Amino acid sequence: MSKEPSDHREKGGAAFADAGSRPASGPQRPPLQSDRSAIASLAAAAAPATALPTMASLPADQLPFLLCRRHGLPWRLERSFKIEAGGGLLPHRYVLGIARQDISASTWNALLDDLQLRRRHPDLSNTLAARFEQASTIYLGFEQGVDGANLRLYFED
Repeated sequence: MSKEPSDHREKGGAAFADAGSRPASGPQRPPLQSDRSAIASLAAAAAPATALPTMASLPADQLPFLLCRRHGLPWRLERSFKIEAGGGLLPHRYVLGIARQDISASTWNALLDDLQLRRRHPDLSNTLAARFEQASTIYLGFEQGVDGANLRLYFED
């Protein structure tokens, strides 16, 4: 049975304590590995007027939520499992889907700066700009692997 990802639109700076839940009409899912109160307290600390916490200062699995909140981006949550070739299973991964029309060019550049992508990979600036312009949806995600945490960036045409 296929289920639509949950939709989230934050209003008036409210904390997203229920960020991992589905609308009232759908089945409830447990929060991600981090508990809801931890997500809510980190979200409150990352108000748009404050500096974004760095990867080293917070759990990496919460960074995509904080980036979306900081930039006022509405998102849809998609959770998944990754099945590795050797039979391993990575259960703690998700992406936040953001409609391209909801991200201005200046917000996109600020997001890249928050992730330090333009500074660390200046050779990819043109590619990132072109993919951004062509995308219908941008996915910002997290994956907990055997060797550590990874942030993910996907473009859907």
